[in-house]
Amino acid sequence: LIEASQAQGVSTELIAPMQDLMKRGVAAGNGGADLSSLIELIRKPPALPPSQ
Repeated sequence: LIEASQAQGVSTELIAPMQDLMKRGVAAGNGGADLSSLIELIRKPPALPPSQ
């Protein structure tokens, strides 16, 4: 999709980061999931409690 966009002169500034997220999702074992599963990859982890 990125190569086709570039060949047509279409900006890839939105789809390039999405492609990276999709690759991370597949690597995490979520290749069969829909795009909404990618939110877990960009969600901030919960704050750790202070050390004692």
